[in-house]
Amino acid sequence: MIAGEDARLLFDEITAEDLPQTWQELADAIGLANVMQLCRKTGGTSIYIPKWDSLTAPAKRRIVLRLFNGGNHKELAKRFELSERSVYDIVAEESYKKRQTRLFE
Repeated sequence: MIAGEDARLLFDEITAEDLPQTWQELADAIGLANVMQLCRKTGGTSIYIPKWDSLTAPAKRRIVLRLFNGGNHKELAKRFELSERSVYDIVAEESYKKRQTRLFE
């Protein structure tokens, strides 16, 4: 792998226009330096980029559990783009897990 001063020369010389169109769009979104790092670390491999909803689902779940007060399901559903049923399901599943854990203590 090219390193040191030669790597710096290449890094400084590359522009977004050197990239294929799809990668130019990615460079516009996350920055050319980040695209270059991604290519350097994963170049030549296939990577899966999850949808935003899949990526944020665990954090959204934790936030809903933390903020749920028994009467704010509509507010949380609206704030976090969930159905009211989903808010209830998240809370119910957590409640079930806690009850199951107590059975084995």
